[in-house]
Amino acid sequence: MPPSTFSFVGHSLLRLEGHELGPVDFGADAEVPCVHVTAGAGTLLSMAGQEVWTSRDGVAWTALVG
Repeated sequence: MPPSTFSFVGHSLLRLEGHELGPVDFGADAEVPCVHVTAGAGTLLSMAGQEVWTSRDGVAWTALVG
């Protein structure tokens, strides 16, 4: 899979798919907020308040806190 491009607007994490930005599907029952994204050592972290999610591929996400 090619590298992904991410952005966030307001409190939503978005992923560039083709030529369109779409919301990241965290697989959660409710909307997952995001105010900070960081990447390193092959891992993405999405953080907001008391929610922290991690992903190695930008597709499958796991809640660490929240």
